[in-house]
Amino acid sequence: MKNLINKFQNFFNPKHPLHLGFWNKNCSIVQMKKWCGDHGIDWKKEIIISFFKPFLCDKDFEKALGKQYPSRVSKLGIIQDRMSNVFKQTNLIYHFFDKQIMEEFLNSLDISYNFQTVYGKQILFIKK
Repeated sequence: MKNLINKFQNFFNPKHPLHLGFWNKNCSIVQMKKWCGDHGIDWKKEIIISFFKPFLCDKDFEKALGKQYPSRVSKLGIIQDRMSNVFKQTNLIYHFFDKQIMEEFLNSLDISYNFQTVYGKQILFIKK
């Protein structure tokens, strides 16, 4: 399972300090159940990733992207610089992922996965 987590972290580029994965904060199982409910999940054998921004293929993607912030294309979708510090350096990004690219990556692994909508947000459930 640890190997699978490392592959996924490398996929999302956790070395970039503006990605939340960079800080590698771990939530407790109790907190995850509180936030997400207990959906019959074996919390030690399943990875859960939530996406708070729409995917490129979602109908509300363009509305969420807007036009007031600079954007650039990444290998996984579109990155938008949302906030800058006093030195004009970006200190917050939104990453709008291409779901098709993500599914191609997931299909290349020996895993079972599915996307579900929970409280209006896309959640990715991965089982080894």
